[in-house]
Amino acid sequence: MDPFTHALLGASAAQFAFGRRLPRRAWLIGAGAGLAPDLDFFIRSASDPLLNIELHRQFTHALAFIPIGGALTGLPWLLRRRTRADWRPVLGAATLAYATHGLLDACTNYGTQLLWPFADLRVAWHLVTTIGPPITLLLLVGLLGTLLGRRRWPAALGVIGCLAYLGIAVGQQARGLAAQTLIADARGHAITRA
Repeated sequence: MDPFTHALLGASAAQFAFGRRLPRRAWLIGAGAGLAPDLDFFIRSASDPLLNIELHRQFTHALAFIPIGGALTGLPWLLRRRTRADWRPVLGAATLAYATHGLLDACTNYGTQLLWPFADLRVAWHLVTTIGPPITLLLLVGLLGTLLGRRRWPAALGVIGCLAYLGIAVGQQARGLAAQTLIADARGHAITRA
């Protein structure tokens, strides 16, 4: 998924969940944490030109790495004296936002290694493209409504709208696969890949 959507989803989730305890900071923490897993894109090697391809969407996107990624992305906020007292909601906001990244990437065709280090499987649910304007727009409107109106519910509606969109995509995918099966059966074809 594109970086802007990752930042919006992380910001919206963090603002909704931790906006009361971190009134004007939760969305900033969430935006940074929502983007952070893609920093693996900058891992490169002059001697191994494929290293970037192997490591992008691998360990930084894995479910097992979420607590570490959340702590690392919350660290800059925790190093500031005035936010140390709020360490629990800061870590919570950063971890929640960090967790959204790999799951959203798994919804695309490229997928991500959610189960690393236990499996090298790229989880790809094939629900949305890597640039999804409807999801981005729902999250943007919700987050702006929250920030301008100083209420948490617009961000929640944006996240719920995003989840509803993905739910519709699941239904459409099932309908498409069912149609493919009917057509293949009618023609006597064996489906080897769907």
